[in-house]
Amino acid sequence: MIGLPNIKSKVKESNIITINFEEEYTQPHVKEKLKFKQYPREVMNILRLGGLIKYLKGRAKGRHVWR
Repeated sequence: MIGLPNIKSKVKESNIITINFEEEYTQPHVKEKLKFKQYPREVMNILRLGGLIKYLKGRAKGRHVWR
């Protein structure tokens, strides 16, 4: 889990979705493609509003804060 509290243990396995960001990180319009892990669906619904992707973009550039 990147920078999130460990809520995975409190959620059922069926509620956990995997996001795969393993594609190329070279093209400018594919900047949000990163290798990623599993997050509970509820968390993803909250973070999907731009927050998580921007955060991961920052992580890939060496920044460690929510943008």
